[in-house]
Amino acid sequence: MVTSVRRWFLCTLVVGLLPSIGRFIIWFFSMEPTIAAYSVTDLVSFGFILHISVLNEVHRGTASDESWKFTHFWLSVVSIVLYSFVYISTIQIENGTALDISKVEFVTFVLVFASAFHGYSVLTKLDVEADEQQITEGKA
Repeated sequence: MVTSVRRWFLCTLVVGLLPSIGRFIIWFFSMEPTIAAYSVTDLVSFGFILHISVLNEVHRGTASDESWKFTHFWLSVVSIVLYSFVYISTIQIENGTALDISKVEFVTFVLVFASAFHGYSVLTKLDVEADEQQITEGKA
């Protein structure tokens, strides 16, 4: 079971990071790069993908503790709202509003790392509980 969770998490990471990976490859191979090596909006989309997948796993997972499910469900919802605010900030910056892009980038990086950690911890707990359930049912 651990292998399937790791495979799922890695696939989510790769799919979520495809826009950033593509942007970086174009930037890296450009003779005169006209685009940035990374974009806040690409990282925001990555955060959305992580939390939508966490919501899905918490919803269909086998965790027996309802308060744990409730906590992680709402933590993902709040994170999605925070990512929405970051996305709105990037739109405001593009429209000429005087916002400090370095602060927006910093907040985005913190959110992305926290989201990746949150996703990994949720999947690990669900995986451990699924393994324990298989052992008690005599399937392992």
